[in-house]
Amino acid sequence: MKSAKIIDVSLYTPLGDTINQVFDNLKENKSSVQYFTADYLNHPVSLSFFNKEQAKKLKQLSKPEFHPFESLLYTTAKEIIDRSLRDCDLKSLQVIVATTKGNIDQVENVGIDNLKIFDSVQKVCQSLKIQTKPLVVSSACISGLSAISLALRKLRQGNTKYALVLGADTVNAFVVSGFHSLMALSEHPCRPFDKDRRGINIGEAGAAMLLSLGEDDKSGIHILEGKITNDANHISAPSRTGNELAKAIAFCLHRSKITSSDIDFVSGHGTGTLYNDEMEAKAMKVAELSNTPIHSLKPYFGHCLGAAGILEGIILYKMMLDNTLIPSVNYQEQGTSEPLTIQKKVEHKALKYALKTMSGFGGCNAAVLFKKY
Repeated sequence: MKSAKIIDVSLYTPLGDTINQVFDNLKENKSSVQYFTADYLNHPVSLSFFNKEQAKKLKQLSKPEFHPFESLLYTTAKEIIDRSLRDCDLKSLQVIVATTKGNIDQVENVGIDNLKIFDSVQKVCQSLKIQTKPLVVSSACISGLSAISLALRKLRQGNTKYALVLGADTVNAFVVSGFHSLMALSEHPCRPFDKDRRGINIGEAGAAMLLSLGEDDKSGIHILEGKITNDANHISAPSRTGNELAKAIAFCLHRSKITSSDIDFVSGHGTGTLYNDEMEAKAMKVAELSNTPIHSLKPYFGHCLGAAGILEGIILYKMMLDNTLIPSVNYQEQGTSEPLTIQKKVEHKALKYALKTMSGFGGCNAAVLFKKY
């Protein structure tokens, strides 16, 4: 099957707004997760969110009439368009937006009946003079990887020359109080896969990835395959076996004619919750990846919801370009029934094949396979 080459990437995060700045901070184990309290919370939690200067800069880079969700989409998309699509006809550009809650922070201003994510997305596209109809993917925590998989399919169908995958979600009272009501938020920085993990840290970010079919360009980093599965176990609790995430991984490997022994690294979901991390460890065993190095980026950025898959995919892309492994921080002792090979330090290693995995509410799972030529 034809692969899609990653042409360009862009991001805006509390840990930095350029890929090099963010990657340098990751190599130094810096995190944007910090303590947060509010009247609607009965105890402090840890979140990752923009400080006043970052929020102000985002507003300046965007349009005055845009709210934060729209600003994140606009800023990351415009950077790529200005840099990599300046001489291209935007009629050939398919925009795919991944988000979990979109513009939900505006619900008190406009009311639930007038809160339409697509309207916000279309407004951003029109501002950027993109004439094609955008697509919106909202499939819980796997939204970002779902959008990348959809982009790959659209490119293979031959209906578009370029696919611009955008992801954005914001930290706001609606989202924080919702996860807080599920008792899923950790008061302290999250500890994925660790024995003392206590829950997630919500984060906010914008991320963008430009893809184009790479059949005649065997260089750089390519998306080889993507797959979505569903375990249909529970509205919020993941599979008890990990078989369904393992099936998504197996599909990607089979279609790409490689085996688990070819995978050099796994960028895991790693939320820091009891059940997700346990499921993921079981899935890695079923997929025969228990001995493959794995990390979670949630302790650095928090869980950025719909943007997470694209943001973490961008970091994996940079890791492959630089042959540099970013560790999982806050991990000390095995906390899953099945062992994992947790990456514990910055390390230089040549990466040819790497996996990005995600899982989410409703039992959804996703895997995307990357290759470096």
